[in-house]
Amino acid sequence: MNEVWNGIEKLGVISGTGNLPNLILEEAAIQDVACYKVIPNHLEKSLNTNGNLITFSLFDLTELFEKLRALGITTVVFAGSINRPLLNESSYAVSCKVFRDKLLPFLTDTDDNLLTRVCDLFKDENFNLISSQKLLKKLTLARGLFSRSEPTNQDLYDMEKAIEFQKILGKTDIGQGLVVAQGLCIAVETIPGTDAMLQFVGKHISKFLINPNGSKGVFYKAPKKNQSQMIDMPTIGVETIRRVFEAKLGGLAICANSVLVIDKNEVILEADKLGLFFVSR
Repeated sequence: MNEVWNGIEKLGVISGTGNLPNLILEEAAIQDVACYKVIPNHLEKSLNTNGNLITFSLFDLTELFEKLRALGITTVVFAGSINRPLLNESSYAVSCKVFRDKLLPFLTDTDDNLLTRVCDLFKDENFNLISSQKLLKKLTLARGLFSRSEPTNQDLYDMEKAIEFQKILGKTDIGQGLVVAQGLCIAVETIPGTDAMLQFVGKHISKFLINPNGSKGVFYKAPKKNQSQMIDMPTIGVETIRRVFEAKLGGLAICANSVLVIDKNEVILEADKLGLFFVSR
């Protein structure tokens, strides 16, 4: 048994969009750990809800805590993307004191501050938090080139500039990813997410390339400075590779040992199929 799973009898997977929650459930089955998919009720219809399921309202965490305790779940992991709740939703439960006092004041704060409050809230309720990265260590990549296509010297320069820019932007809690082409930062990931940023790049990148025959640009993704590994870990997958191709970029780079790569082998195969470079730095 993976030593990280030792002592976990039941696991609650606070699940958002993406395939990460399902990968954790699959690993839990291998490790013979009872696992429950815990889904916000507004996402229930859009997510695969096979297996043990708990639904809850983002506006009533007290009820969620009661459901988890009733099932003997003391360890939880956050996996997948969950958008901030809209305060004009009919399900907004002002009567939930926990939400009103502990989270409502931070809904317009930075991602890092809000997510830190969420983690603190679960800890205050005596739940053990574990990161998806620890449960699925095989999903991160060490430094190296993972594609047949190799970056040019200009691509390598763009990567270094991307790392430099991301360190600056990460301090302001703006985003985990950005695009650099021919030395220029032409797009930054913000609240709409990676796909929206890459769609913008695909529509407009030709306007920004100083040399049309030069390097096409790189998408770079890394954790923000001091980002908690408990929630919102940077993640890429096959769809990310396709979006990079559609954005007319030359390839992508990720921060070594710090970004979850979902379906790693498929990601590498897709990069090779589309002629993109894929680097972990």
